[in-house]
Amino acid sequence: DVQESDEHNLGTELRYSIVNKGILTARVNYVHLAYNDDPNSPVGYEMLQGLLPGHNGTWTVLFQRSITGGIELNLEYSGRVSENQDVIHTGGLQVRANF
Repeated sequence: DVQESDEHNLGTELRYSIVNKGILTARVNYVHLAYNDDPNSPVGYEMLQGLLPGHNGTWTVLFQRSITGGIELNLEYSGRVSENQDVIHTGGLQVRANF
């Protein structure tokens, strides 16, 4: 069997630079997926990127700030929702040092 996926993705991104504070980025996507096999299999999960066949929504808000001495702070919140499923929320905080 050959697994096939058909994806239609419509999205927008907004970037707002705050002088001496950082950059705020927001992304919102509507994703419609069709898939000819089990979406809960490892291959299906990977091909559908964790979403399910049908109507899906994804969003991300990212704040990036440079701190003194080459230190960079990234704060991210993202979520996704599929038809008849609960919303999945994820977040992350990253601190990087650039030498």
